[in-house]
Amino acid sequence: MADADYKHFKFEQIAEAFEYDPEEGLLWRRRPDGVLTEVSLVYESNARGLKTASAQLLGQPLTVTHIMFMLMERRWPTPGKVMDHRDGRRDNCKWSNLRELTRRQSNMNRRGWANEEGLERGVYRHRNRYRVSFTIHGQCKSFGYYVSKDDANALARSIRESIQGEYSAEASRPPNHDYSMFGG
Repeated sequence: MADADYKHFKFEQIAEAFEYDPEEGLLWRRRPDGVLTEVSLVYESNARGLKTASAQLLGQPLTVTHIMFMLMERRWPTPGKVMDHRDGRRDNCKWSNLRELTRRQSNMNRRGWANEEGLERGVYRHRNRYRVSFTIHGQCKSFGYYVSKDDANALARSIRESIQGEYSAEASRPPNHDYSMFGG
């Protein structure tokens, strides 16, 4: 079901049915008898093929991070925007880790760019050296050839951070982040 299908739910309806702990990143469902039960973060592919966790309200699935956003901001995310996890971990739904971004900005924060040879996004093997290049504003820009794969990867990370700013995976993750964790 498309996100817009449940935008008719008002804050009061959401607040009556759910409770969110922004410090722990947990969402609770309020049963008719008033008892709270934790909403589990089970990720399934939605209509666009994106993996999202959802909870039901009056028979309609609602994206869990959208419920959290509504409870904190008293509005739904802006149409055309998505909820992004700063550290790239979908299981970390603390409010400090969530942000509303465009799809393009969110894609900059994706992990898992290293290929099986250990080359990060923007690094390509060329004979016995490594080329660093990116497409910036539609133009292919080369940043040179390197003998060391580590040097090429480090330069590529630095360039991605300077191009993408606060939305880059490097800027969004804590220092010494394990990029192999959770698939990237």
